[in-house]
Amino acid sequence: MTSRKASEVEKGHNKQHRLLRDALAVFFRDWFAYFFLVLAVNSLIINLILPICNYVMRFILYVNDIPFLSYTNILLILIYQPFAAIEIIFLVIVLFFGTFLHFSFLIQGVMYIKVYHRLDWINIIKITGKDLGKISVFNFLIYAFYFVLILPISGVFFKSPFISKVKLPNFLLDFILSNTILSTLLVAIYIICLYFSLRMLMVLPLTFFEKQKISVIIKKSWLLTQKNLWQLIWRSVLLVILIALLAVGLLYILYFIQIYIDSIHHNRIALLTAILSVLLFQFMIIFFNTLNFVTFFNMLTSYTKHEFKQPAMPSTTLKKRSLLQIIFTIFFLVFIVKGVYDSYVYMTSTAANNIVTISHRGVTNRNGVQNTIPALEKTVKKEKPDYVEIDVRETKDNQFVVLHDENLALLARIYKAPHDLTLDELKQTTIRENGYTAKINSFDDYLAAAEKTHQRLLIEIKTTKRDSKDMVNNFATKYGPRLRKNKSLVQSFDYKVVTQLRKNHDDLFSSYILPFSLSFPNTVSDAYSLEETTLTKKNVSTAHKQGKIVFAWTVNEVEDMNRMVILGVDGIITDNLEDLNKIAGKYATKEGYAERFFIYANDLLSVLDTGNSETPYTVSIIYK
Repeated sequence: MTSRKASEVEKGHNKQHRLLRDALAVFFRDWFAYFFLVLAVNSLIINLILPICNYVMRFILYVNDIPFLSYTNILLILIYQPFAAIEIIFLVIVLFFGTFLHFSFLIQGVMYIKVYHRLDWINIIKITGKDLGKISVFNFLIYAFYFVLILPISGVFFKSPFISKVKLPNFLLDFILSNTILSTLLVAIYIICLYFSLRMLMVLPLTFFEKQKISVIIKKSWLLTQKNLWQLIWRSVLLVILIALLAVGLLYILYFIQIYIDSIHHNRIALLTAILSVLLFQFMIIFFNTLNFVTFFNMLTSYTKHEFKQPAMPSTTLKKRSLLQIIFTIFFLVFIVKGVYDSYVYMTSTAANNIVTISHRGVTNRNGVQNTIPALEKTVKKEKPDYVEIDVRETKDNQFVVLHDENLALLARIYKAPHDLTLDELKQTTIRENGYTAKINSFDDYLAAAEKTHQRLLIEIKTTKRDSKDMVNNFATKYGPRLRKNKSLVQSFDYKVVTQLRKNHDDLFSSYILPFSLSFPNTVSDAYSLEETTLTKKNVSTAHKQGKIVFAWTVNEVEDMNRMVILGVDGIITDNLEDLNKIAGKYATKEGYAERFFIYANDLLSVLDTGNSETPYTVSIIYK
């Protein structure tokens, strides 16, 4: 008995050691079926389902006369437009169900291919529909919580276009991390969610293959992960590292090949190889994602092999199978054609040569105190930005001061708001930042300094409940002629500012700032200033079709700057002008297609995209 137990234990250890190898072997046995499954489904979602959902959302906003949808106006919609709120909530539920259906369909597809070694769309649809039909509303709510819970790790192995915009905006993340209490709380919440998500990993797979109550399935997942969690984690980490190394290796191989071709061949041949390289790399990223998902799922199910039943193979006619195969093949071909077109547009576009550089609050690389004349002068002298972005607030005596914060506590250690002090009192106030000190400047003084160096401004009008009734009109009347002459622009978070400028000062260029856009806005502004985290190619192309331009803020990392260029934005607001100027210079020098390929491929690599790539096409229409 003892020797038998020892033999069983040894077999178990050998199985554990072979876990990743066996899962990879399962994938490569039917790799094309898995690849085509993921590619075709994602192509269907990206090119058909999501555009329909976007259209429905925009139609809801249009019918209910809602110019934009963001966290800044959600509460107002809930209170004053309940029917619109119900319609929006219903659409959000549909999108969530789409994520659930996407994940479910892929799981059923992977299991079907694993058992029958072929891709049969009709049978996979039948099996998925049959299992979904048995899920109660209560269980669906449980799964809603489950999806929220596993978000910390779901993006590593499962990427769905339905939830691609579920992100924490960078500006909000920076704010949280700058606060010790909030950052500690965020880390604690993340660790807790990460732990529970790991323990609940097997809930959804078990749901489809074990017809039991959700409470029983949760207990099973908890027990199974208790025994095998760490082995699964380190093998999953090894899998991710392996795939990352393969992807990076492929990137550099294609990059060096393109450098060689750029140096010896005619421009047309180099362009053709660059387009093919982009398309190949897109396919390989999808292949790597498929490899990641299928291998991880096979490792996951190997721990519970006795729990799973083989999916049934319902009978179906050859005619039905052929029809569905044709439909998914069409979407596959659409993906290829779209990829070739987007790659061609990106490689030949000249819009990136004219990217507008904008200094955030008049500083770059911490060279002074934000929104002050000394910082302005140093930034303009060294980096020569196209625009300098600043913030303007009203004072106690209805004058205007250049200041971002609503309270002086952070910069001046004074717990007062600008509305508590007169302009003269504010001008005597010393503020400190980045190791520098300076006085707060009036807008008159700052504008004069900008005019002296012929520097154009992007002026954000900050608003509070304490502002005078005619604040916006007073500002535009007093400074409008000088701003137009200097070709300066105005923007605001407050949509009322934009509408007032459009109504009374139509010739003053205005941009509406959106920190997080849940749907593309339809406003009277001339431009949009969009937070870079949730900015997409669709946002940019839609804005351009409306004759509007797009600024991205606040973009400080080189990889994010390159991504914004790929998306086709017209201008980038940054605290790092030195790197932005270098990037703009790379596009302007036209050194060949290799550099553009590297930037595009590196952006795909940074997120291991699922094929929802973003390539630019744009015409810059602002002052340059």
